[in-house]
Amino acid sequence: MDLENVLSLERAERLAGEILTAAELQRMAMLPREQHALLVTLTFSAKESLFKALYPIVQKRFYFEHAEVLEWSENGQVRLRLLTDLSEEWRHGKELVGQFAVDGEQLLSLVAISV
Repeated sequence: MDLENVLSLERAERLAGEILTAAELQRMAMLPREQHALLVTLTFSAKESLFKALYPIVQKRFYFEHAEVLEWSENGQVRLRLLTDLSEEWRHGKELVGQFAVDGEQLLSLVAISV
């Protein structure tokens, strides 16, 4: 689980290159500019939630470039994919589904792993 303040548009656009993969940056470019701050905040938060869920299992550090947000929906679902091998079970290409909610200026994301 991760809770973030929604970034300002200017800050989101400055940080996008550090948080988003090349494919995520291409998808962001197709969105209206007013959605960029939400997308960058969601991507940051979802990847943080993914790390918090998987690190205790795999005991291997990974970073923003090692996962990507494939899609997200207005109903609060986000689909992620690993871009690196973390263990025998958690390999490149593995997809996971998370949830998120926006309340005012805060975004809450959750990725749950069944063990």
